[in-house]
Amino acid sequence: MKIDTALISDIQFERKPYDPSLKESLLRRGLCFPLQIRADHNSLICVDGAKRLSAITDILKEAPEHKLKYVQTVLLNHARSASTQAKNHH
Repeated sequence: MKIDTALISDIQFERKPYDPSLKESLLRRGLCFPLQIRADHNSLICVDGAKRLSAITDILKEAPEHKLKYVQTVLLNHARSASTQAKNHH
């Protein structure tokens, strides 16, 4: 896992219906929990957070420069290099 920041337009997701209160909360509080994504070749795929992404996309249609165009993400399939992994010396 790796926590990072991503541009909303770089994340692929299936649009989902959401409650209007979600949009209101995002405008008031921002994104409280990172979106879960995975890398697939040169793409970022949403694993969890499609409703939030749908609401954020609608916010950005109304206000393209809103701070939500960059969001925190958790990259689930981040491969660590061998030099940073714990080594078993048994």
